[in-house]
Amino acid sequence: MKRLLFLFVSILFALEGCSQNDNTFLKQKDSTIYNRVWVLTRMNNRKINYKEGQMKVTLVITSENEYASGCSGCNTYVGQVVIKRNHIMFRDIGSTKMLCPDENEAVERMYLNNLNDIDSWRIIDEDLYLYKNERPILIYTKE
Repeated sequence: MKRLLFLFVSILFALEGCSQNDNTFLKQKDSTIYNRVWVLTRMNNRKINYKEGQMKVTLVITSENEYASGCSGCNTYVGQVVIKRNHIMFRDIGSTKMLCPDENEAVERMYLNNLNDIDSWRIIDEDLYLYKNERPILIYTKE
């Protein structure tokens, strides 16, 4: 029952990550990596160019229970995150399975695969860098 409740709350939170609404409640808490909407700007050293009206790839990490959620470009995702100093690990990532345009689906698949491989993080000039083996893989800016 507890797991089911977690899943329900996590999906609701993840759906909020894909909406175009103002997420002021997340911006009010001022902690480093937590409780902010991070928008993906680079993946595998390639700049992400969003078209008008296109869903942005986002990441939100909650400080209360250390869960990650967001929009992966078309679908929403949620999972656990473990953070110890500058080390980070994402696990048990699940996502909705909506029909997406092929272009979005390819980006989404690559993003979720990369998220599973991340092992460390750093904030540089207010941007979030997620690394694999000391190489920046995912780079986000604050929304």
